[in-house]
Amino acid sequence: MSPAAAATPLQIWQDVSRIGVQCVVAAAQSDLRQALQASICDRVRSLAMPGAPAPLDIIPIGDPAILAPGTVTLLVHASAEPVPGGQLVAFTIRPFRAAAEQTTVLYGAAPRAATLQNSGALNEALDAALGTALSETLPWLGRRRSRPLDPAGS
Repeated sequence: MSPAAAATPLQIWQDVSRIGVQCVVAAAQSDLRQALQASICDRVRSLAMPGAPAPLDIIPIGDPAILAPGTVTLLVHASAEPVPGGQLVAFTIRPFRAAAEQTTVLYGAAPRAATLQNSGALNEALDAALGTALSETLPWLGRRRSRPLDPAGS
């Protein structure tokens, strides 16, 4: 049995006039952190753009635009840890809107992880993980879900 789709969009997306993307990456190497932060933000913006109900922009850390009325910001929080042959990048994506409590999203997409090769360039594994997380977060991308977990463990 599959979960039923909501008849109306979540309140966080009602009357949205701007969508932002804001990324924070934690990594031991400053140059890797900055490059990965910019790359992930750019890729999230590109993946989220098709069918978006409002303009999509990257919002830098500290920019008060995140609090503007009608703005929903996709908060991307990632961590990069060295592993043999590259970096393991774990991340979450959560929508944020500075508005009434009714628009709060308590649980968003599940955390995801992918390994980057030593070049540090985004790869298919990270791209797929970002796309899956966005499809679970953004109503215009649809909800591609894997089979629900069986609580009985079978």
